[in-house]
Amino acid sequence: MKAHSLQVETRHLIKALNQLCRTEKRAERVYLKYSPGQLTVSMGRTQHEVVADGSWPEPVSVMRKWATTFCKLPPEAAITTLQVADGKLFARDFAVTCSVGTDCPDDYAIDRQRRIGYTLRSLGHYRVTEQDINGLIERADRSKAELWGAGDERVIGDVSAAWSQLVFYGVEPSDIRKLLDQKSRDLWKSPQKRR
Repeated sequence: MKAHSLQVETRHLIKALNQLCRTEKRAERVYLKYSPGQLTVSMGRTQHEVVADGSWPEPVSVMRKWATTFCKLPPEAAITTLQVADGKLFARDFAVTCSVGTDCPDDYAIDRQRRIGYTLRSLGHYRVTEQDINGLIERADRSKAELWGAGDERVIGDVSAAWSQLVFYGVEPSDIRKLLDQKSRDLWKSPQKRR
């Protein structure tokens, strides 16, 4: 495979990777995609753009560990050269195995299949099929999906417990989440934080 490289500002790349790692706690892979003048770095459903210059014709993916290691032990130079060659992503003297182009696994698709499998196990005795679950997902209201993120497992558990009691009154999980978000905003606006 022909080597390709990009030059990016080290501090901007570190900032993007740190934000992605904080936001997407469950994502296992980092995706790097270049379009002229811009490197899009993504994990899970979150992405950040970093100004870049060079040649990088196909998307590249690496394990999350690359991002955390790069941020903990960043190059000292103001500009970092990212290079793809021989199935590896190089950042100065630091190299990791990478997937290029169509070989890049898709975290979203992997996560979706895992969740569908779990749902099928939970609802299998009702004869629910994978096609039924896919239909629910396709018809779902995207604005409600945006209420939930990868780091919300505890909130999802709390909302689920509350919803199991309030479902009999027509309350939806998204209504409970919106209430919690409003209460959280009110708490931060108040001059005295209450416990």
